Amino acid sequence: MTNLKKYMKVGIVHFMTFPEIIRGEGPIIETVKKIDKYEYFDAIEISWIKDKDGREKVAK
Repeated sequence: MTNLKKYMKVGIVHFMTFPEIIRGEGPIIETVKKIDKYEYFDAIEISWIKDKDGREKVAK
């Protein structure tokens, strides 16, 4: 079996993993940090973040 990461980037949908943040509020920064610890994921799909400071932190 071939390593699929040779052909694609593997991503995760943030709010599907942590449904409590679906409204753009809650522990967004903390949950992004949890996902970021996994080297397997190349991308995180984030729908929206209400807090401007939170958006900037996650973008970095």
